Amino acid sequence: MSRESYQLDAVDEAGQGVRVLFEWEGEHYRHTIYVINGSQAIAIAVSIHELSDEGWPVSPPVQEIRELPDSNGKQLTLTGAASQAHWSATVRVIRPPVFNADRGTDATDSQAVVSCIEFDFAARVRTAPLPLGFTYHTLGEASWVDMPFRSIPEVSSGAAMLSREPYIAFISPTIGPGHGLPPKSHRFQISAAHERSRARLFEPLTELPRHLPATLRWQYWIAAEAD
Repeated sequence: MSRESYQLDAVDEAGQGVRVLFEWEGEHYRHTIYVINGSQAIAIAVSIHELSDEGWPVSPPVQEIRELPDSNGKQLTLTGAASQAHWSATVRVIRPPVFNADRGTDATDSQAVVSCIEFDFAARVRTAPLPLGFTYHTLGEASWVDMPFRSIPEVSSGAAMLSREPYIAFISPTIGPGHGLPPKSHRFQISAAHERSRARLFEPLTELPRHLPATLRWQYWIAAEAD
């Protein structure tokens, strides 16, 4: 039985930005990241949903999606369960002041403001998760760039960049209005996944509580622009 697909676009008035498209595959939704320039949309990365050697999914298995209205049109709520855990998330479009302030842009100028898609995840775990995070695989001519996005001053924040000429995309932990690094619990450890040079595992540096079951939460942003 086919299921409906869902998408969110984070673009400026010129139609440039990023799209996340959720599509049903087997027993869960996977999502693809696109860079957008007007009517052109180019797929650059896709989520991977295999099991790790320890039996944990390398990306949260999303099995239900709902659309809700918000100030930017709509947001998505995601839920799923597997491997001794339940996941829930909100996915929405935002315009984080930290990036736009560093770019010297006017927040009232919608053509200059960077829009992001924010993932806000929570996981209720009964055993220690191995891993807890997301895995993305590049598509086509896209490749990972081992340097921080120019608006984030420290590599230790856990930001990762994707390059697909002439576009640059980034996956980043959320940054506060003070323009400093996110708290350690919001940062990412990024590593190659399953010995695939084109895949990256994003693990939030969230300290596991001493007593389980427990609820863990992490957030990240995805955005893109022309280089």
